[in-house]
This record gives sequence, C-alpha cells and structure tokens, in this order.
Amino acid sequence: RHKGRLWVSVFAIPALVILPTAAGLGAVALTIAATFDLWHVAMQQHGFGRIYAAKAGDRDRRSARLDLACALTWYVTVVAWSDSWMQAIARSFRKAGLPVFDLLTPATWKAVKWSLLAVSAALLLAYVVNAVRLWRDQKISTPQKHLLHLVAFSVLVWSYQAPSWYRANSVQNLFHAMQYFFMVWIYGNLSIRRDSTKPGSFY
Repeated sequence: RHKGRLWVSVFAIPALVILPTAAGLGAVALTIAATFDLWHVAMQQHGFGRIYAAKAGDRDRRSARLDLACALTWYVTVVAWSDSWMQAIARSFRKAGLPVFDLLTPATWKAVKWSLLAVSAALLLAYVVNAVRLWRDQKISTPQKHLLHLVAFSVLVWSYQAPSWYRANSVQNLFHAMQYFFMVWIYGNLSIRRDSTKPGSFY
C-alpha cells in the first residue's frame, strides 16, 4: 500500500505540473506546485516528528494520527493567518482561473481564521494530554519531537508574518533545507560511521 502511494506521488505530481505547462497553462502548474510545496513542508515536519517518536518507543497509531492532524492543522493555520501567503495563494488561484477566494467576504474569512485557530488550540491540548498519557502509562517521553515542533512552528509563525511573500517563502525554504541537512545528511553520515559494515559501491 505504501509503495503504491509512493509511485502515485512519483508519477502524478510531476505530470500535474508538466502537462499544464506544456499546454500553456503555466498558472495552473504554478498553483499545483505551490499547493504541493505547502503539503510537502507539513508532511516533512510530521515525518521528522514521527521518527523521533518511534525512536523513543511511541509506535501507537493514535499518536501518529494525532501528530498528523496537528502538523497539518497547525501549518494551515499559520498560512491562513499570513496575509502575504494568502495574497500570493489567492493571486495564483485567480490566475489559474479558480477565483475561489474572491467568493469569500472579509467576515467569512475572519471566521475561517478564528475557527482554524480554535481547532489548533484544541489539538494542542490533545497533543499535551497524549504526551502525558504516554509517559504515565508507558513511560515514553519524546522531548526531541516536542522541541522540533516548537522550533519549526515558531520559525514559521515569525517568518510568515513578513509583509513580503518572497521573504517569508525564502525563510521557509532555508529552514526546510536546514532540516534536511542537519537531520538527514548528518544523521545518515554518523550512522554510516558507526556501522562496522563497509558500504558497497553505488554503481
């Protein structure tokens, strides 16, 4: 099942960007790419969090589902409260022929933002309760995961309030790349050094 999802992502996402571009629908391709970028950032955050959780012994499916709901909802909330990001997203959708945000009144959009904030707060409470439950019932503690989420979302909240979308996006991508470098490359390099088995040739 997981391999099937992987192959769908490998072939579907590039096709959804390349085909509209080839057909002269560059705005549609840009909208799809931007949407996938938002999804990708949220899922990377969730994935790194689950790595730390699994290393600490937390393999509970309820925790995994809660972490996924938190990562996605918190990230959507941060984006929704960023004027620069929402203006860029609305502009991309409008150029792609999908003026969905033009249908929302300021009052409606304000209600959406506050609703997302309320759901995020409720999920934060559930997240804390779940962490306490794991420690009380199984003596499992995941401080690295908590610190990861705290740092990542603090950076996102701070950077996304920038009046320039380019600045906000640049900070996000810089942090995104640093996550890869420090948590994937360095960790993998140290793992290889600790492994007594000599790695084989790539070719």
